[in-house]
Amino acid sequence: MDITIDRNAPSEVIDLEDHFNGFKDILSRGGKIRCITEVTPKNI
Repeated sequence: MDITIDRNAPSEVIDLEDHFNGFKDILSRGGKIRCITEVTPKNI
């Protein structure tokens, strides 16, 4: 899965249980996730 997200999304993915569990499910089935986002001091 390739996704692009804004600088706020990385922390939101971890905080939203449905998104987090969905990503874990993809990985457990052998899928790969590639995220492209802006890196800022606030989201490191």
